[in-house]
Amino acid sequence: MSRPVTIPQREGYIFMDWYMDIDGITRFDFETPIGDDITIFAKWRLPIGSNRSFKYSLNSSFDLILFDVDHESRLTSDVEVTTLNGQVIIENEVIKTFNVGVNTFEIQVDSEVVLIKLEITEVTKPYVINVHSLTFKEGIDVTLQLELFDQIFISLSHNEMTTDDYTWDNGTLTITATYLETVLTDENNVVMILQYMLDSNYSSIFVTIKK
Repeated sequence: MSRPVTIPQREGYIFMDWYMDIDGITRFDFETPIGDDITIFAKWRLPIGSNRSFKYSLNSSFDLILFDVDHESRLTSDVEVTTLNGQVIIENEVIKTFNVGVNTFEIQVDSEVVLIKLEITEVTKPYVINVHSLTFKEGIDVTLQLELFDQIFISLSHNEMTTDDYTWDNGTLTITATYLETVLTDENNVVMILQYMLDSNYSSIFVTIKK
């Protein structure tokens, strides 16, 4: 049995392949001899999108996650990419071989073509100011604006703090007032450690919160 030449179409979806079952578990092998009539099923997924843009500093040491992908998807790319836990990744070692500036390449996922634009920047200077002091006023969340250049924010830690107790968005750290009200007293300050990654090492900024 030969594979159909025409790729089936479904509005708003990407065709993946033909499968033996309606749930898309077992891919159909067109090389297998067929003696009786059978029914095969098309498997579909939502589109990834036509393009993705990323910035990456040569300071960085992490792998770059491009997009999520169905584990059954077929990938074709001129750039060396890997898949891990349903994600398409360019490893750090591969990125280091790219030219500084804008690099563009395509990755074909099933019948969908995704254009990747990756801007590589030179090694940036480290963030040298590592101590900050903030004043907390009741009813107002504490905010701290930090320029970490192209470094990667990792975490904010203090006692039993969780990620529900703060947010980090575009260089602005917001610590919830409800958390601070539980840990601050009139007699003491709170020292929190803001961690980020620089040149494959962890770096810290100490943030003192006072009432």
